[in-house]
Amino acid sequence: MKEIIQQIVEAVGSTGLLPVALCCDQGTAFQAVLKSFQEETRRHQILSGDRTDEAIEISGHKLNIIFDPPHLIKGIRNNFLTKNIKFGEEISKWSDIVDVYKMDCNTIGDTKLLPKLNDEHVMLGKIKKMKVKNCVRVLSHKVAQALNFAANFSHDVHGNKVSQTLKNTASTILLFDKLFDSVNGASTSHKYHKGKNLRKAVTATSEHHTFWQDAIKKLNEMKFVDLRGRESSVPSIKNWIVTIKSLQRLWQFFNQKNVKIMRPRYFNTDPIENFFGQVRAYNFRNNDPDCYTFANTFKTLLITGFIKFHNPTFNCEDDEAAPLLKLKNLFEKISGGASKRF
Repeated sequence: MKEIIQQIVEAVGSTGLLPVALCCDQGTAFQAVLKSFQEETRRHQILSGDRTDEAIEISGHKLNIIFDPPHLIKGIRNNFLTKNIKFGEEISKWSDIVDVYKMDCNTIGDTKLLPKLNDEHVMLGKIKKMKVKNCVRVLSHKVAQALNFAANFSHDVHGNKVSQTLKNTASTILLFDKLFDSVNGASTSHKYHKGKNLRKAVTATSEHHTFWQDAIKKLNEMKFVDLRGRESSVPSIKNWIVTIKSLQRLWQFFNQKNVKIMRPRYFNTDPIENFFGQVRAYNFRNNDPDCYTFANTFKTLLITGFIKFHNPTFNCEDDEAAPLLKLKNLFEKISGGASKRF
């Protein structure tokens, strides 16, 4: 895999494009390869007297590591299901979410605080762990609001005492809601995400810079605590920190290049996952193509795929990317600023 990544970076660089980031999931194979690249880069930085950081260098290109945010947020949720989150002396519990969800289920009519939640979002044995939307609907601003509202009462409708950690859990949920927003912004307009200032593109005056610094401090102090009371820092927390620092360095890089807007939404693995979704969907449903089939499907999609599509069943959002080349480019000739057809 290390050799393949190196070849890809060299191939991209040879086109005149400048690779600046490497997006990946948290798989063990990727982690091992990244560790090898980081050790080589750190050795080179020390010998050169340069400042060390989490970035890697491949064939003269400095690449900032960005772990796919949907994978990161699912990693946090999956650990939270069976462990408490400890921040300082404050404890957050998944059971708080379950309690408030159950209370909300007893609400009659249209007055529910959490109408979009169901058992597949909250209940341990029923959660669809691969669905990103199920994860972010729980770790959301609305759920944090519901927990804070419930914390104002001493007992629920059945006379049971309300958990004393509701406000802590609400704060933790709100942190990850904002964190996920901050790495998913693309628009510069307020009208698309009212009240969600971090769900926008990064600019010199945007709130991202202050929030990211604060988030790094909180994540460094955050621990997961299992049922036996043992504390641990799970990989997803460490990789969130790596991703935030990478975005900070990328902003500095773009700013130096006089690029005034950075859209974090485009730093993820959605494009490749959408492509794999098209491969699997091709010729009815081919979930496990061999190399020969994959190569032929790739060639077909290279032509027909100029008409890009996104299936709602894909486990990622439409990447909204436009191809550099379009099919009509093959049949048009640019001459004197005018387009002439053959």
